[in-house]
Amino acid sequence: MKFNEWGDFFAGVSAPLAFLWLVVGYFQQGEELGQNTLALKQQERALQLQVEELKQSVQQQKEMVKVTQEELEINRASIDREYRKEKLRSQPLIRQLGGAYSSSKEIIQHMVSAKNIGHLISRVVLSVRNSTIELSLDKDFFDNWDFDAEKNLVFTRGKDSLLKASDSFELHIDYLDGMGEQSGQILYFRANEKGSFIFSSEKYM
Repeated sequence: MKFNEWGDFFAGVSAPLAFLWLVVGYFQQGEELGQNTLALKQQERALQLQVEELKQSVQQQKEMVKVTQEELEINRASIDREYRKEKLRSQPLIRQLGGAYSSSKEIIQHMVSAKNIGHLISRVVLSVRNSTIELSLDKDFFDNWDFDAEKNLVFTRGKDSLLKASDSFELHIDYLDGMGEQSGQILYFRANEKGSFIFSSEKYM
């Protein structure tokens, strides 16, 4: 055979084999693509499961945060209630024991006896405010006012200042309470028909 005939012979023999190899490769690639598609679907499913678990975890965290916030609110409310109770127990209770007045040529002095039946207080500062009559307070500071201790509050007015039954004023008491915190009270004074002063912790109407 001539060389060109050998070439035609081998070309004729190898052509079906090449075609067969092409067909086999095609099916192999299809199978690999199918496997890859299945793997991608499995990965997608796994990712969906992870996303769902993450959502559930986030929801659980939200619920835990909500429960923690509710517990904090309950604790805060409890602490606040206890603080208010302790604050109330640390305050004085000022009650009037009696009253009298005396006069001289130029002034009239009203003495009001008061007792603290509540907690000890310290650094007590007194001031007269919103008075309908001109008067002054003889002593406006006490180092402390103990429990069950009596204090004489002396108010002085000029003799020319006429006292009417409608006259009134406020005595503001600023102090450090039993908790060591700055606090205050107001005592409401008014004149009675006998010409003396009486007071109450409630405002007269």
